[in-house]
Formats: sequence, structure tokens, C-alpha cells
Amino acid sequence: MIDLNERFSEKRNFFNRLIFVYVFFGVLFLYLIYKTFSLQISSYSDYELASLENKTREFLVQPRRGIIYDRNGEIIVNNQPSYNMILDPENVVDINELIFEINKFVNLSDAEIKNINNIFPNKKKLNREVVLKRNLTTEEIAKFEVRNYRFPNIQIAERYSRENLYPYLFSHSIGYVGNLDEEKLQEILSSQNLESNETIFTYSNGFLNGKTGIEYVYDEKLRGLFGKKIYEVDASGRLLEEKQMIPAVAGEDIFTSLDLPSQKVAYDELNNRRGAVVAVDINDGSIVTYLSSPSFSVNKIANGLTQNEFDELINDDDKPFFDRAAQGRYSPASTIKPAIGLFGIDKDILDWEYTIQDPGFFILPEDGRIYRGWKKGGHGEINLKDAIIESSNTFFFSLAYQTEIEELRAHLSNFGFGKNVCDDCFMPDNGLLPSPRWKMNTHNFGWFKGDTVNVGVGQGYINATPIQLAYYSAFLATK
Repeated sequence: MIDLNERFSEKRNFFNRLIFVYVFFGVLFLYLIYKTFSLQISSYSDYELASLENKTREFLVQPRRGIIYDRNGEIIVNNQPSYNMILDPENVVDINELIFEINKFVNLSDAEIKNINNIFPNKKKLNREVVLKRNLTTEEIAKFEVRNYRFPNIQIAERYSRENLYPYLFSHSIGYVGNLDEEKLQEILSSQNLESNETIFTYSNGFLNGKTGIEYVYDEKLRGLFGKKIYEVDASGRLLEEKQMIPAVAGEDIFTSLDLPSQKVAYDELNNRRGAVVAVDINDGSIVTYLSSPSFSVNKIANGLTQNEFDELINDDDKPFFDRAAQGRYSPASTIKPAIGLFGIDKDILDWEYTIQDPGFFILPEDGRIYRGWKKGGHGEINLKDAIIESSNTFFFSLAYQTEIEELRAHLSNFGFGKNVCDDCFMPDNGLLPSPRWKMNTHNFGWFKGDTVNVGVGQGYINATPIQLAYYSAFLATK
């Protein structure tokens, strides 16, 4: 009886274990079916896309910058073709031997040779082009062409450099381009919904953006939109075949209001002396001439200066990098007198027939301080028209004394003093239209009536830039 019970118990235990095994393998089988369905049907498109991405490589294609013209359609800045020596490294066995052979007829500098040796192993592995030498001369190209049958893996490829056709005439107004830093590059690519990738360069100097002048102010329009090239690659990342090409969109051309002939005249007349010339079209307010002197070659800046050349510019006492036209502060002096006269008429302080006796000086009633005119003995009896023509300081000392500085500041501001008058100039200075608050904050002194008297002849604390004075003059000429 015991034997029967034990046999029954063993049989039941065996049956339970068998059921557990069946259930376990059944669940495992169902899981495998689910995963197979998920991989081959449900998630097929996702894995297909991932597979496609793994077998392709995307390259950015650099766009060409727009051309810059003067008001008459004359080209100021263009994209000048240059030529680079490019190596396809795939079948190169000994790079040093190749360098030795090339160096026999095209001189490679020590820096160029070092760079080639540094980048060659990785470029060969990934089948990427190697730039052996940039900006080949006509003579170097000719020397290579007669020997190119010996170098089937080398070609002369066209690239561009940014060239200003008048590099000294438009140093400050047009400006120059330079290389991008990583942060700015990421900003530009993000604006086009792109990620940083390997790039097929159009320019010999790589990524470019405007650094100063029109090149900077209109950089977004000038730079264009990056294109794409998509290549099929093998498991090691080697390029196999081009699969898709999305062309880059060239930047917009810019037609400026600048006039080349008048710019040349201004440049010649200043003759590299310190100064600035700004001419404005009184019909529409556009800038015709914009010159700061001395100037410098923007082409050398954009395409590379030696350290000695750069140090010479930086240490030059005449400060050629300083844009005197839009950033230089100068006393407006007697040029301000018409505006002061108009203020007197507007406030009914005087009219065109009003006269004073000009003895050659003005005495401030508060403290007896004497403000002298430029003409000894003065101009005698003089009205507003003649005071402007003869530049009578005494007349405008007297007129300014009768004004309140805040009202006078508001009036001068309408002529462009103390504010930016050029929206597309590079970092223009606002000049200085002084106020009692400014003087207290800057000099820790209150405003005196004598300060207002000085403003009346464009002296004292007030100053303006040449471009502000040009716009002010244009305003007067049209009224």
C-alpha cells in the first residue's frame, strides 16, 4: 500500500514538473514569435532607417558668398578662383616618397609637410581627400601639369578666396572675412537645421564669416545656405559611391550705395593721413563715400598676414584699424551753429533780423568769465545770417546762454547728435550729447551755464562722428 502511494506521489510530481516545462517553453516560444514580429514587421522601418544611416555618410557643401557691388554695378568684392593640389590617398603606399617627388618641382614648406604627415593616416583610412598645397601659383600649376601622368592620384582642384578688388579703399566700409570659431559655426548650422559634419569646402581658407563692415552686417544674406552630399560607405567608413546631392545655395549679392570714383578721390586726397571722408546723397540719405584713413589691405587680413605684418599694423601710431568715419569722436565746432540758430528761431528767442554787437568776446554774467571769438575786435553789429556766414562765436555764445540745456539737447538730437544715424555701419559710435546727469555721473560736478555756452559753438563736452556730421549737413541742405 505504501509502495502504491509513493508511486502515485512520484507520478504526480513528474506530471507537475512536465506541465511547468511545457508552460516555460510555451512562454519562451511566444516571446520569440513576438520579437520576430517586432523586428521584421512592427519596427522594420526604424531598423531599415538605422541600417541606411550606418551605410551612408553625410557631408556639408559650403556655399559661395554673394558678390558686393557699388551703386553703379562695379564689383567691389568677388570670389576669386584659387587652385589647390589634392591627393586621393587610397592607393598611396608611401606618403613620404610622394612628398619627396612633389617637392622636386613644387615647394612644400615644413609646416605643410608636417600637416600632411599628421592627417594622412586617418584620411587614407576613411578615403578622404588630402590637401597637399593651397593657392598654387600659375607656375606651380604648369610644373605639375607637365608631370601629372606620374601622379594619377593627384589633381588640381578649384577653390575660392574672398578678394576685395580695392583692398585699401574699402577697408572699413566693406570690411573683411575670417575663419569661424566653433560656437559661431554651430549657431549658423543650427539656424539651417543642420548638424556639424565633414565639409566639402568651396573656399581655400575653410569656414568663413564677415568680421567687420558690410561683410559682417549682411553676413547672413551674403553667406548663403549649406548643401549636402550623401555617400555610401562600407563598415569601416570608407567612401564608396555618391548617393544624393543637395546643392548649396549661393549667398545674395549686395548692391551698396557707395560710389567707386568718389571713394578713389577721397582716398587720393587724404593720401594716407589721419582723417575721414563721408559723403551723403541728400536726395535719399544714402552713403556715397565712406573712407577712414590710414587704411590697410583687407585681402591680407582675410587670407593671412605674417606675424610681423600684423604686429606692424597693431603698433602703428596712426591706428589703421580704427574706423574714424563711424567711431571717431570729434568736436563739431562751428558746424553746429546753424542748428543752434534754428533752435533760437524755433523758441522765439530771435529772428533773422535780430542783431547783436559783437566785440569779439562774450562775458558770462554769473562769474564774469570771458569766452573769446576767433576774430580780434569782433564782427561788429551782426545778424543771424551773417553770424553763420562769418562764424561769429560771440553771437552763438549769447544765443546759447539764453537756452536751457535739456531743451537744446532735445533739439540737437533731432539732427542726429548723440545717436546712431547709420543702421548698416559696423559698430558706429553715438558720439556724446552731454547732459547734467551725464556730467554728474562722469565728472562728479554739476552743470554750469558756461557748459551750455560752450555747446553753442560745438565745443566743451559735446562731440560727434564724421558720419553724424555728414547726415546733419545733408539734413540742413534739404531744408
